[in-house]
Amino acid sequence: MNLHKHAAKGMMTSIVLPLTVLFIACISPAMVSANARVSQVAAKIIFSNENKKLPQTGCGRNPSFTIPTPHKIISINNDHFNFSGTPGVISLRDSSGKIYGPWQSTGMNGIPYPQWHWEIFPDIVIPPGKYEVIDSDPASWSCNAASNNEGMTVVKAIEVNESAPVIPAATFDLTGVWKDNQEGLYYITQRGDEVWWFAEQTSLNPLWSHVAHGAIKNGTIIELRWTGVPKGKMMDSGTVLMEILSNNELIRKSSAGDAIGEKLTR
Repeated sequence: MNLHKHAAKGMMTSIVLPLTVLFIACISPAMVSANARVSQVAAKIIFSNENKKLPQTGCGRNPSFTIPTPHKIISINNDHFNFSGTPGVISLRDSSGKIYGPWQSTGMNGIPYPQWHWEIFPDIVIPPGKYEVIDSDPASWSCNAASNNEGMTVVKAIEVNESAPVIPAATFDLTGVWKDNQEGLYYITQRGDEVWWFAEQTSLNPLWSHVAHGAIKNGTIIELRWTGVPKGKMMDSGTVLMEILSNNELIRKSSAGDAIGEKLTR
């Protein structure tokens, strides 16, 4: 696992923390019929105008996207060029003017400032239609000619399928000791559709360690909130989506800095 670029100096005494520390995930209600079923596929990018051209700021135009069927919005990531303040909020507006959100964003994966990327995880299902992405700080929102002079954003979602069956969470048994692709350790407990874990880079003087709590949603997606604990030196926190491929393999479906591996196995 890649190490954090700004590791805290000094050594901290290793302590054992109970796995049962809870960090409760807040889940928004679905916005369409209770009979809707989310298809068992990974979140896909349904809109992106990010590009590698030199960005500027202050274009003042909102990007928009159109969906022909209901979609569950998993994440929205707005790029804020050279931004070092406190991340703001992001919302959606449909063609009738109805506002979804706003949602408080978290700074993610920017260099040198993590606040360059504002990321939210709405976890709502929206009906077919056209939607604008609204950002609370358009003056710092990255844009350029390649983005059609609209704020740069990436929207990830899962298409809703009315007839697709949901795989029960009880199908899986995730309890056990796992390793990620960089040998980080994860001690996972599953109770029904709830999931907890304690994770550490290594058992002796780890650079990072954290606890996480969340739930299995729509059969194969685990939605988790995690926070650093003082056995390690890093005290970051955030949210992450993991997809269950089998009882022995998980893959990360959203960004989480360096704190969570791309693939977990046991």
